Amino acid sequence: MTKCIYIPNDVSEKRPTSKKGFLGLWGEKVDSIDFYKKQIKDLDDKLTMEREKVMKDPKFVTPAAFVSFKSR
Repeated sequence: MTKCIYIPNDVSEKRPTSKKGFLGLWGEKVDSIDFYKKQIKDLDDKLTMEREKVMKDPKFVTPAAFVSFKSR
């Protein structure tokens, strides 16, 4: 019986890159996958903090209700 072993090529060359500057036209060249993962995590952290701030402060909470009827 033979074994099949997968040996990947240099994967680092195949990763997409982009520039951090305006519209990706200039600036520091970075790995796109790592850059956008970090950006999504940072934005998610900011969103979580903002949600907590809104839920804790009573002046931000607006009393509201949704009513639906089965007929007119």
